[in-house]
Amino acid sequence: GATGATETGSGGGGKTITIAGFAFDPDTITVSGPSEVTITNNDSATHTFTLDDGSVDETIEPGATETVTVDVSASTGFHCNIHPQMTGQIEVA
Repeated sequence: GATGATETGSGGGGKTITIAGFAFDPDTITVSGPSEVTITNNDSATHTFTLDDGSVDETIEPGATETVTVDVSASTGFHCNIHPQMTGQIEVA
C-alpha cells in the first residue's frame, strides 16, 4: 500500500500519456520527484515507454494501460523501443 496517502483515486501529481497514431500525447511532461505516469496504448501495435536512461522500460500492449514510476533528477527523454521515431521529453520542475 501507499504510505502517506490520504485519499484514493486520481490526483496527487500523476501524469497521463496516451499513445495514438504512433505518437505520445502529450510528448512532454513535467515531473517533480518520483511521479506516477499512466500510459494508455490506443494503437493496434505494441509500444514501449522507455526512458533514455533505461530506468523505465515498460511494454504496453494494444488497448492496455500501464502505470510506471518515473524518478529522474534531471530532464530526460523517452521513446518507444519498437518505433524509434516515437520520442518525448520529461522535464524536471
